[in-house]
Amino acid sequence: MTSTRKRAVDWVLGLLGEQGRRSGETADAIDWRQVVAFASAHMVLPALASRLDRAAVTPPPDVRGFLCDMEAANRARNGRLRAALAGIGEALSGLGERPLVLKGGAFLVEAEDGEVAPWRFMSDLDILVAGTDCETAVARIEGLGFARSREAGGELQAHHAPPLISPCGQFSVEVHTRLSGHGGPTPDEMRARARAVGHGRRSPSPEHRLAHALAQAQLHHRQAVSRWLVQKDTVDIQVLWDGLAIDAGLLGRLFASPRDRWAAGGLVAAAQAFWA
Repeated sequence: MTSTRKRAVDWVLGLLGEQGRRSGETADAIDWRQVVAFASAHMVLPALASRLDRAAVTPPPDVRGFLCDMEAANRARNGRLRAALAGIGEALSGLGERPLVLKGGAFLVEAEDGEVAPWRFMSDLDILVAGTDCETAVARIEGLGFARSREAGGELQAHHAPPLISPCGQFSVEVHTRLSGHGGPTPDEMRARARAVGHGRRSPSPEHRLAHALAQAQLHHRQAVSRWLVQKDTVDIQVLWDGLAIDAGLLGRLFASPRDRWAAGGLVAAAQAFWA
């Protein structure tokens, strides 16, 4: 890593870390384009603006303005995603099982006082339905103006239907019938402990949300093997762990094999060390 890139990476990590980081650098010594590139690659660019008051090095006015604009744009986008989830929940009312909102979307439906998790970028929305309800759910969402992707011929994939592209073309919805199959909670376990969040939707328990995030990152995307730490994941873990009452014992029991427990525990430990 070049010294220029290292300064940029250190600035982002210092901003995201729990205590921040001291620095003897000046704003002129940091390549702010590298800052934007690194934060974008790790999907945390919208998370920077709200933390600028703790920055070890204050960014130039144009950079600060850009970061604030990115947060505002993501806030507006997440507001549209939240409205879309409400519409989808109402469209799917009457199904055998109310849909569960997975991953980033759960931050939106769990938010209170109109908050829309402006720090969290989401490229798509994921919901979980019973296998017998999948085609009906897809048809009803298409009735809202979403268009079925031609991915793999538009057929059902291993654990979800092809993406449904929103009318605006800016995001998609994936209707899951099961999870990725790489450890973590099963759909039945998720449904048993889910809670209603309005508009015919449910949200998984805190432990299941965290376990699913760990399984996606470490097992499905194989980051445990590649030793790749994505900053979006560390932010998600911190928000879930600090903001919700996580039962650490239950979380551990959701990963059956020693290898899966090692992979999940490694990411939790890395995130907690980063935030310490």
